[in-house]
Amino acid sequence: MSILPEKLYNITFDLSDNRQRLTPGIPKSTGDTENATIPRICFTDSIENSIQAIASCNRKIANDTVIIVRCVSTACLKPEHIVTPQELMDKKLVPDALENQEYWYKDAINCDIIHKTIKNYDCEYDIAWSCINLNDVKNIIEQYTTTICIDQFKTAKSLYEAFIQAAEQKEQWSNIDYVWEEIVELPWAQCVHVKNIVFY
Repeated sequence: MSILPEKLYNITFDLSDNRQRLTPGIPKSTGDTENATIPRICFTDSIENSIQAIASCNRKIANDTVIIVRCVSTACLKPEHIVTPQELMDKKLVPDALENQEYWYKDAINCDIIHKTIKNYDCEYDIAWSCINLNDVKNIIEQYTTTICIDQFKTAKSLYEAFIQAAEQKEQWSNIDYVWEEIVELPWAQCVHVKNIVFY
């Protein structure tokens, strides 16, 4: 078992959902390639990651928005019922589990619950590198460069960064744009990182 954070969080924007005791189920917002058969309670390691893990149609983040935050101490959890982000990724249960640091808990649990009002926050649109297959990025980049040896890279992100550096040196701005556009069209490639939330 990997080292767990001290606390895990579950967030909802539905102010009518004041449940303090959560039971495993299938989330209504389950994505197309996420597992839709295993009952679970979804947690993450931070409020920010919990918000960004929620499907955009259910996530109406804005200043003065009220959210319900549920929190559990991992010391209270039974290890046999915990599924870590790495396990979710390795078993292909949740494609963006590492990106959001998502955990599953497969048993009922009582949570501390509090209403919080968002004062301010930052959002950053980015590439979800943990969701992207290295070979997919190789296939894209090899069309636009002969400068770098693409087979020497172990991750999609390191390959992309090396390509950007080489292309900038040659002022190949169009190639940089083309590669970005093709990468963000890959499945699960786009993400919104929620950062620096401040509450009233």
